Order: sequence, then C-alpha cells, then structure tokens
Amino acid sequence: MLTVLVASAIYLWHAGPSDIYVKLYLWMMPLLVAVGVAEDLLGGVSAAKRLVASIVLVGVLSAGLAVSGELTAARISSDLTVPVVFVTLCLIGIVLIHGTNLIDGLNGLASIWGLLALLSLLWIGQSSGLIRGYDGVSISSTMLIVALVLFGFLLVNFPWGLIFLGDAGAYLIGISVFTLATFLIIGAQDISTVCRVLVVISYPAMELAWTIVRRIHTPGVRVGEPDNRHLHSHVHNIVQRHCAGLHAKAQNSLSTVILVGVFIQIPTWLALLMPTNIAMNIACMVALPCYYVGLHHLTGRLLVQNPDNRDG
Repeated sequence: MLTVLVASAIYLWHAGPSDIYVKLYLWMMPLLVAVGVAEDLLGGVSAAKRLVASIVLVGVLSAGLAVSGELTAARISSDLTVPVVFVTLCLIGIVLIHGTNLIDGLNGLASIWGLLALLSLLWIGQSSGLIRGYDGVSISSTMLIVALVLFGFLLVNFPWGLIFLGDAGAYLIGISVFTLATFLIIGAQDISTVCRVLVVISYPAMELAWTIVRRIHTPGVRVGEPDNRHLHSHVHNIVQRHCAGLHAKAQNSLSTVILVGVFIQIPTWLALLMPTNIAMNIACMVALPCYYVGLHHLTGRLLVQNPDNRDG
C-alpha cells in the first residue's frame, strides 16, 4: 500500500500540482507516515512523541490551509476568522489521526471506515458543487487514488488479516480524510455541507473523546494507558464469548462485520441522506454520539470485562 502511495505521490508532485491542498498533503503525509513507520518497525516511539509530531505536522498543514487563497475566497468577514479556523482544523486533524489509530483494533475496521469516509466526502463534494470532476492533479483525484489503494489493501486485510495497517497506515487514513474534509469545510457555502462532513468523520472523534472521558473518570487509570473497553473491543469480546468454536481470525472478522452493521455505516447514510434543514442537521449531530455512548454501555453490560486483556 505504501509503495503505491509513494509512487502516486511522486507522480503527482512531478506533475506540478497547483492545488494548495495537494501540495500540503504531499509534504505532510509522508512525514506523518514516517513517524508511524518508526513505531511499527523500531518501537519505542512513545505516545507523547507521536502526539507532538502530529501536532506539529497538522499545525503546519492547518496553517497553510487557513491562510490559503481558498479561505480568502470564502469571504472572510473578521480578523478572527483565520486563527479560529486554524485552531479548529488543528483539533479536527489531531482527533482524526489519533482516533483512526485508536479504532484500528480489528481486521478491516479502520480501512473500511476510511474507505467509506473518503467516498462519502467525495460524493458530498460533487453533490455540493465543490468537486467538479477527477481530471488533472486535484485534491479529488488524489483522494480517489488513496481510496483505491485502501480498497486494494482491504482485499488482503479483511477477512484473513494477512497484513495490517499499523500506526503508519492509520495515520495515512487519518490525514487523508482530514485533508479532504478540510477542503469541503473551507469551501462550503452552507452549514448543511459542514454538518454532513462532520457526521462522516465522527466515528474516530467519538471513540477518542469517549475514551478520554471514561479514563479520566476511572480511578487509577491514566488517560494514555491502553485498555480493552473500546466499542470494538466490547463487540470482539462478546463474539469471542458466544462464538468460541470459531477460529480467532473468523471471530475478529465477524466482529468487524457486526460493528459495520450496527454503527460504522450509520454516519455514512446520515450524511448522504441528511436534509438541508438546520434543525435536522443539529438533531442528527446530537443523536449520533448519544447512540454511540448508548451502544458502548449496552455492549459493556453484555459481557464481563477481563482487565488483563489489553487492547490499545
């Protein structure tokens, strides 16, 4: 997967992209992936160091996007617009990158989410007029390449688990979805488009936010300490308990299928079918995290936690 992406990046770079999003993406993506590769191959790269690296890289990417001509064209009406957009983009980027790494606990889970997110965002871009095709070197054609590479990776990752994303792959998905989502948010002409984008990218954000909340409120547990209380961990533990006769890989893949069925696909359908009514947009954005928390509590009550079963 990385070989294809590197080859595509070299081609796109030599093609002389004029799109600011493509330029910034091609600079920042390899650096962030390199951080993940270092952890995957060498180990010893602490969570704090990876967080700092992602903050720096996302900060540079967000700064470039926040002061680009694209944002200026969006009719800035206040001197505070650029710094507010910069901080907001930084938060979204960091949450997406580390949230995607957090949900990468089952075969195909993070890659299926990433593929659905990229395709949904591309569709939103086309339906809103922000994307007018896939000709030339543009953010749309670049992300279409990433989506196709993800699909190819998925064929060998799910259901057999022959290869895995690792931190590098999860970071790649996170920064790719972030870049495309940023393009749509900055260029959006109405609040409905922004809401649809936020719904599409909500799953890693909800997982990360709820993980932080529950760890803060769990005595003796540090925020950065891994555990087996993620939503995908709950589902996997339930499958292991009720389908003990299945092979471990089959249990893993079945857990992914269940989670995609009961949750992963829902933000995609909500974003694609969401009406333009502001009240309905807000209702959907409130209902989705409530559903996630409710599902997390429900699955938690359906099993007996094993504190020795660690899952990052």
